[in-house]
This record gives sequence, C-alpha cells and structure tokens, in this order.
Amino acid sequence: MRIKRQRKEIRSAQVEQQWREFCFQALMVQEPEKLPPMDQRDLYDLVEMWLQTFDRIRGADAAKGLIRLGQWLDFENRLLPWLKSNTIDEKLLAIMALGLLKERRALEVIRERIDDPYPLISLAAMKAFMEIEPEQGLPELLKRIDTPGWPIGRVRQLISAAPRTLQTHYVTLAAETLSEEQLPKLFELIYALAPSEASDAAKLALRRHPDSAPLLLVIIKHTTDPQFLPLVRASCRNSHPPLRHESLTALGRMGDQDDMAQLIQALNGDIWINQQAAANSLMTIVNEAAAAQAIMPVLTTESARLHWSELLFQKGWLLPATESVWVCSETSPLTQVAYHG
Repeated sequence: MRIKRQRKEIRSAQVEQQWREFCFQALMVQEPEKLPPMDQRDLYDLVEMWLQTFDRIRGADAAKGLIRLGQWLDFENRLLPWLKSNTIDEKLLAIMALGLLKERRALEVIRERIDDPYPLISLAAMKAFMEIEPEQGLPELLKRIDTPGWPIGRVRQLISAAPRTLQTHYVTLAAETLSEEQLPKLFELIYALAPSEASDAAKLALRRHPDSAPLLLVIIKHTTDPQFLPLVRASCRNSHPPLRHESLTALGRMGDQDDMAQLIQALNGDIWINQQAAANSLMTIVNEAAAAQAIMPVLTTESARLHWSELLFQKGWLLPATESVWVCSETSPLTQVAYHG
C-alpha cells in the first residue's frame, strides 16, 4: 500500500508539472498551444488542479479561458459517469466541475444530490445547480437555508451569485412561504445582501408571525427603518431576554427623547446586560454633559449608578467630587476616584 501510494504521488506530481502551464495559459490566450494527449488515469489529478486554478482567479474573462480548456479536454463526457461513482471524491469532483461547465445533462443527477446526507456533497450540488440553472436553483436554495452543515457564509455567496432580479423576487416569496424556524436565517441573509429590500420582506414575515421572538430579534438587531420604532419600543418589555436586550440596544440608534423614561427604567432594573444596553442607548440619545449628569440622581440601584458613572467618565463628564453631588450614590468621592482608576 505504501509503494502504491508513493507511485500515485509521483504520478500526480508529473501530471501537475505537465499540465499546470496549460491551465495558466488558458487564462491569458484564446487558443492554447497544442495540448498533449491525456491519459484517463490522470483525469482525477487534472480536474483537481483545474478546479484549484478556478479558486485562485478572479474575473469572468479568466474563468472563460479555463472553461474552454475543460471543454477541449472533453471533461463533460469524461466526468458524467463519475456522478454515480461509489467514490465520494470522484462524485464531488464531477459535481463541481460539471457545474462550472454548465453541463445540463448532469442537472437531473445534481438535483438529486442536493439532499444528500453528506453536507459537502449536498452543498457542492447546490452550487452546481445554481451555476447551471439559477432560476430553478435559487428557490430550491432558499427552501434549504437551514440545512445542517451549510455555513451561512457559503449560502450567502450562492444567493449573491444569482441575478439581482431573481434575488428580489424569490427572497420576497421566501418571506411569505418559509417556516417560522427558517425565517430568522433568511433575514440574516437579506440584511447582509440587500438591506434596502429588507423592510418590505420583514413586514410580510411579521404579518405571518408577529410574536416570533427569534424573527423579531433578527429584524430589530439589523433594522434602522423608523417604521419599526414602535415595534422596538414594545419589544423592550418582551419576556424574551435576548430580544429585550437587542431592543434596548436598538433604541440607541433609532430612539429619541421620548424613550428616555423607558431606558432609565431599564437602567434601574436588575439584569446587568440590559442595564448596560440601556445605559449606552441613553447616552447616545442624551449626548449632552448637563443632561447626562442630571440623570444620576434618578438612578435608584448601585449597579445602575456604576454603569452610568462609567459612561460619564468615558465622556469626560464625571461629576465634581462633592458630597452634595454624590449623595445619591451612597459612595464617597475617594471611592469614586478609585473606581475610575
């Protein structure tokens, strides 16, 4: 077995040395020099090198040159039988290569592999499907955005590769049809790809699931649309702790003076992380030394006063160390100085 492996490694190195220059040549010229004959036993190594070259390039023109090289080497006909290979490596290589070559004869088998239990195969099949037939592939992709083993970043890349008109149409359709469990992941993708289109889709989804805490959490986390401000204010009193925290944070970028009372109430609460979010948002809304200092006397808990005095210190608005000013904090001036370093 060791001798066999060593021979294979030597042969792979020879294939790379022989064909590497033709792969790079294909990126720059329309017609490569006369290609040497290709041995069928070298097909795996050659296709693997060809795919690796794809990964290293940027730009459609360079990709066209590699596709032409694959066509000259008759990859379409050579790789079609591999789609039903019992070897996962051969099957994966064939799916990836035939997708880049937009080989429609492979579409039926590739469609079947989208639901393969092995995530690497299913994701490669989905990518190939999108490359061959994006109009059919995009709705199938959106139905499977929560597939275990599919990284959200890869799904985002696949969606962004589709034409913009298809993205707009099918993302809106998905907001009306996907399950409550899938919608949060959908909106993570929408806000990353097309924030300007997220508001309309969010309204459609909230009409179906107005009380879904995970959905509300994603929308409030990313939105800056003023029309969602009443929703943010209401969610500050939600029983779901992460949603309440995210809503208090969102008031800092969307709220106004009318939200000060609610933020002060949250700052006086007993949940540390919500106190921190409320303090940061309140400071964003106030943003004036005198008004910020005037809030200290109305804070009723020690932790609230510590959060607020820390922000005052960061702004350079720390109150003078006099007993009349700090009497509300029940903390001596010396302790205040020590606390702030």
